[in-house]
Amino acid sequence: IRHVGIVTDITEHKRLDDARRESEERFRNFFDLGLIGMAITSPSKGCLEVNDRICEILGYDRQELLRMSWGTFTHADDLIEETARFDRMLAGGSDGYSMDKRYLHKNGQIVYAAISVKCVRRADGSVDYVLALVQDITERKRLAAQLVQSQKLETVGRLVGGIAHEFNSILTTIVGRTELVLGALPPGSPMSKNVTEISQAATRAATLTRQLLAYGRKQMLRLERLDLNAVLAGIESTVRHVMGRNTDVRIVPAAGLSAVTADAGQIEHVVMNMAMNARDAMPHGGTLTLETANVALDPEDPSRPSDLKAGAYAVLAVSDTGTGMSDAVTSHLFEPFFTTKGVGQGTGLGLSTCYGIVRQSGGHISVESGPGRGTTFRIYLPQSEPQTAAPAQRLDPPGLPGGTETILLVESDPALREMAGTVLRRVGYTVLEAADGAEALSVRRQPGNERIDLVFSEGVKPFTPSALAQRLRALLDQPHA
Repeated sequence: IRHVGIVTDITEHKRLDDARRESEERFRNFFDLGLIGMAITSPSKGCLEVNDRICEILGYDRQELLRMSWGTFTHADDLIEETARFDRMLAGGSDGYSMDKRYLHKNGQIVYAAISVKCVRRADGSVDYVLALVQDITERKRLAAQLVQSQKLETVGRLVGGIAHEFNSILTTIVGRTELVLGALPPGSPMSKNVTEISQAATRAATLTRQLLAYGRKQMLRLERLDLNAVLAGIESTVRHVMGRNTDVRIVPAAGLSAVTADAGQIEHVVMNMAMNARDAMPHGGTLTLETANVALDPEDPSRPSDLKAGAYAVLAVSDTGTGMSDAVTSHLFEPFFTTKGVGQGTGLGLSTCYGIVRQSGGHISVESGPGRGTTFRIYLPQSEPQTAAPAQRLDPPGLPGGTETILLVESDPALREMAGTVLRRVGYTVLEAADGAEALSVRRQPGNERIDLVFSEGVKPFTPSALAQRLRALLDQPHA
């Protein structure tokens, strides 16, 4: 019996088979472990495969996604545009497309994504499969929106601050003139009541300008080292009274809270304003929590607001269990004159003023809210250095007893300059007036103006107050021409 055997060299076949398996394994690892979401679909068979990352982005497991149509979790506002692009690609109008779109997460939240879709065709031109790459850009969109909002608020703040400054000058003239008229009227004059009402109306308007100046960060603050825990303790009884019996007020002070540099009165104003807003958001009662903490914001911390520098901060959080607000409302919350209250129930300056106060103190306000989820405001204030020198305090102006000295009054606003000059002359001073720095130097050079005891100037072109003082001092040291 003879045995015949056939031997076939399959070394190359084995090598190719091993290479194919290695390639498939590499692709599977790349597909499953990729940092970008991936999905493979077929026009005729639907979704063929998805990776773990896209399951994370959308919140569904693999089997759920394989059974679902992609239109199910595409935002309705983007569905028409993407369908048109997808159909045009399948018809041969393109090999693929890229776009930003919105998905609906399983929990209902919107997920912003940058997608790139590629159509792979067979030799006869028919579509074999479609590959979609999905990158979650929700955080990028949030930071971009935050930056735009911050820039918008900065622009509005500069505009509002400038207008309020000019309007404040007008109101100062009105108040000053009414005081002069009241002083000139005989006792019991029937005009006194009208003039007094004008003065009171102007004073109320001045209160609004102070709020606008605070928003525009042009309001003068009385800066001092503050313990936010002590500030809360000082106003706790007032807050409880404002909130009423139906609201549970909780104060949660942090142990070892670092000091900050701020205006105590203005910080109290911020807290009280937010407390009253919380009261309005909880008409049937609820819980208001005032909590402090020390935080250190790292430059790489993704939770750090984009317009807040890295560093050490003391944080004051004001939280309520009220009705909450939508994203559409919170995006405009700090804009002046924006209000969710009815006509006549608010000026819309409360939170915008708070924003200006905190920003002027070098801090930041963030807000977290949602319909039915309550609202939390977080106020970040830079921690104060332990040996920081006490900042200069603004002194209340003393009463003027009058005198005979000569005052050089430099003011660009004619009405305000005339009113101030009138007041100073009435109490005995000799007043020289100038509209700007150049005119002030010219007035000093005029014969008879050798002696000037005081220069009163807020700062007018082309000199700062200190530069004008130096120029005038140099002229005083020279013989009068």
